[in-house]
Amino acid sequence: MNKPFLAAIALIAGACAVNVFSGCGSETTDEPISGDGGDEGSSGSSGSSGSSGSSGSSGSSGSSGSSGSSGGDGGDAAADGPVQACLLVGQTCTAANVCCSKSCNKAPGAATGECALVTNPDGGVVTCTPANGTCVNSTECCTNACINGSCSATACKQDSPVAENCTTNAECCSGKCDIGGTNKCTALAGGTCRTEGNACTVNNDCCSKQCDSVSKKCVNVSFCQQVGDVCANDFECCGGDCVKAAGATLGRCTVVGNAPCAPAGSVCTGVGCDNKCCSLSCGPLGNTGVNICQPPSGCKPQDELCATSGDCCGGPGQPTGLHPNGSTNPPLSCVINGTDTLGRCQSVQCLPPGAVCKAATGACGGTSNNCCESQFPDGGKPSNDFCNSNPEACCSRDALGIPRCRAVNFVCGDAGSVPVGQLCATSADCCGAPCVNNMCGNVCVPKGGACTTTADCCSPEPCVIPTGSTQGVCGGSLLPDGGVTDAGSPGDGGTCTLYGQACTASSQCCNSVPCTLGKCRFP
Repeated sequence: MNKPFLAAIALIAGACAVNVFSGCGSETTDEPISGDGGDEGSSGSSGSSGSSGSSGSSGSSGSSGSSGSSGGDGGDAAADGPVQACLLVGQTCTAANVCCSKSCNKAPGAATGECALVTNPDGGVVTCTPANGTCVNSTECCTNACINGSCSATACKQDSPVAENCTTNAECCSGKCDIGGTNKCTALAGGTCRTEGNACTVNNDCCSKQCDSVSKKCVNVSFCQQVGDVCANDFECCGGDCVKAAGATLGRCTVVGNAPCAPAGSVCTGVGCDNKCCSLSCGPLGNTGVNICQPPSGCKPQDELCATSGDCCGGPGQPTGLHPNGSTNPPLSCVINGTDTLGRCQSVQCLPPGAVCKAATGACGGTSNNCCESQFPDGGKPSNDFCNSNPEACCSRDALGIPRCRAVNFVCGDAGSVPVGQLCATSADCCGAPCVNNMCGNVCVPKGGACTTTADCCSPEPCVIPTGSTQGVCGGSLLPDGGVTDAGSPGDGGTCTLYGQACTASSQCCNSVPCTLGKCRFP
């Protein structure tokens, strides 16, 4: 389950499907939506995985030890005796992975300490609800089991690889007990990969593609659940869709739309520019060392997961760029199919401000340089061929190093500092400074301030973003309904500088990420 960190995510139009994302994970469109197949290299790139920002439950994103059951060794999968899966807040601990909260508060040099509710080791907020805490769904609990409105002190019972005995649905990691039949936990329909809380030996056993080395159980390492993993609602899934059987409390994550790239939060294996991600950016989550498709700066580019049309680059309230005849382009849409909760940002041939594009140098593979004309810093309109003649003024890199079409046409190297308050679609318009609410900001956003991506926030606070949204809070926390609040956990986000944040030396960056042009990111 996500224990969501609730931070953090269309149909493709004709020719643009080739021009905008040629090579953008096209090989992934044939992968099964269940998330079962493929090797670790393909995880999260099926256009299918993916952003609590995203989960709607009350926890926060888990790190690789977030299952809450890492105090055990997996043991005998058939054993049914009650075993406290993790230590409660206040109990004596020797290491963080034995605590339900995943935090052991020890004095410097001390051998033992007390389990505590503090910040998440991935740079987020509290990992999950500890034993005896109130809950609605098991996805909220460190032990993956919510029984009678309270998180159990014992780990959820497994359905794989060996099914454990059960008497109620709530005991099971899958939320399904074959009551009156085998009286054993049964796996969720819709896939064969093992969901969170089940035993594993290698990463590929798990829907999350992460088998915890201590607990030997499948764990979630992103701020949202990967395709095929267990979920309670749509907001928990990187792909924006939780498919549940009639009357069931839990289901498996799948993906909305048919875009050929993976939404933010999906596990990825490249570093830096990775065109299997809709954001084209693959980098580590906090200091977990696990690479995910990074939430993009500012508005959401073509094919990224969205909640409303206003989240999308070129959508209502966003800069839309100019039509070749000089008129303003009509706003684009978030394409939401049928009864889906979330959708994908529309893709068109003239790329609106904020769309991913092809930079003049060091281009990400296969993207188009067909940016719509936009305005000059003084508000004037360029000629119809300005972008073709001056591509560096129309497509430049944002804080994550991803080339984005500009809302204001100029070359950052010539413009110096961008004035606070200038119109923007992404941080590319602000020469790397935050772009929040379509206005360029200062160097970084402090804790409690609005953000669109962790790169906007002052180190070491993460940007906590609801799934599909562009509006997050630096150091905030997610609400059960998928919203976000500025009431984060005590303390700060960690000790190292997170991916995309400002740096002066590589030694400041988490996960040995290099300091590239003043940002912790891969070139």
